[in-house]
Amino acid sequence: MYYELLSKLSNFNRCHCGPEMEAAFQKLIKYYSGSRLLRYSKNEVNGWLRPPHWICKKAELTDVAGNVIVSIDESNLSVYSYSPSIDKVVPYDELEGHLLSDPKRPDAICFHFRNQYQHWAANWGFSLPHKVREKLPRNSKYHVKIESKFDTTKDLIQSEFHHQGKSNDTYMFIGHFDHPSQVNDGLAGCIAAYEIIRRLNGRKTRFSYRAFASVEIVGSVFYLDALKGKVKNIKEAMFLGFSGIDDAPLVYQQSFYKKSLLDRIVKFLLSFNRDEKTNVFNHREVLGNDENVFDSVGFNIPTGTLMRWPHPNYHTNLDSMDITSEAKMEEFILFNLRVVDIIENNFFIQSNYIGLPSLANPDIDLYLSPTEVSGIIGKMNKISSKYHCELPDQESKYLIENPELLNKFMQNTIRLADGRNTVLDIAEVSKIPFDFALNYLNLLKDKGLVSFMETSK
Repeated sequence: MYYELLSKLSNFNRCHCGPEMEAAFQKLIKYYSGSRLLRYSKNEVNGWLRPPHWICKKAELTDVAGNVIVSIDESNLSVYSYSPSIDKVVPYDELEGHLLSDPKRPDAICFHFRNQYQHWAANWGFSLPHKVREKLPRNSKYHVKIESKFDTTKDLIQSEFHHQGKSNDTYMFIGHFDHPSQVNDGLAGCIAAYEIIRRLNGRKTRFSYRAFASVEIVGSVFYLDALKGKVKNIKEAMFLGFSGIDDAPLVYQQSFYKKSLLDRIVKFLLSFNRDEKTNVFNHREVLGNDENVFDSVGFNIPTGTLMRWPHPNYHTNLDSMDITSEAKMEEFILFNLRVVDIIENNFFIQSNYIGLPSLANPDIDLYLSPTEVSGIIGKMNKISSKYHCELPDQESKYLIENPELLNKFMQNTIRLADGRNTVLDIAEVSKIPFDFALNYLNLLKDKGLVSFMETSK
């Protein structure tokens, strides 16, 4: 089960490059048959340097009596990632500049990540709970001992999982696989992305789909560079973040220009969640990840971010399996599969009639009366049966509360079936759930009234 894999990988020291990062990738591709490792030996892309492998054998801070204050044995986050070796006794005044803690989260061990992006000038340091830091004597000395080394001969390693469709036009789901000993920041999004691709196995699709487990930002830079001309096949992408947080709702950060198909689809699906007042944000308004690489000048791959937010345990050891719900992970995966379903079924609709067809004709029987609709919706089982439509609870509730929309939807459908509008266009303008619109249009198709087309008229 993918939740068990998530748990197994959660405590690996997944720094940008290192032995445990490689071991974690190996477990990922072993679990997801058909996925593959990607290796990069190039030294530099656009000013970004390939990170060296960082191997840390020991990291410990002790007081003068030899009592351990901080140790990597407690948490991989206890030492700054990419800390160089040091064996030195220092006064508190010097040590203080090499400590990281958060007064607002006094029990947390924070993630120090900056070294990974400036590994040519890395600083040593330790992270510790702020309540521990406050108790350190200021007039004492401390023994700093870090045994680590950098290997510049090793490749940068990443992974992808591809589902080939009829077209090479590809939609991507991205997560970053790094972040030592953290679950939702990066790892859970990768597992969700790979699970989406696994569930497409054996399904014939119009488009291709790909999951990518990156080394945050720098890995995406190397990935797109290595694709060369094939990068044009990537039409849009979505970064997946914080997928399994137990008590946080889904939110979405839009692509840079806020005009992508994925922007439309996700915003549309979230619009039926009336319990959340604010669930759509601008590009990188909340935080930033690899979307800035894909959605950049020259590549121009519109990339939004779907995540759960807020995340009070962000960048700490408290981002653990304890706050990660399998049910929330599954909800996140199913939401993304609905996104895929909309991409796959967003056909252009062309009428086979001229003028106004009589949908109340008993041979058609697809008329949605304003008065009848109210009664049907009140029961929902009748309308679900007639229109072969099983909606998520929120969307069913929405239709129950807004029955008047169905008659207007019917009128819009008849008028907008001009070969230039898609199922999503009709659903959006009618404020009707996509699945209901699609099922209704399929019934019109079965009656010979409309045709589904892959391209516009």
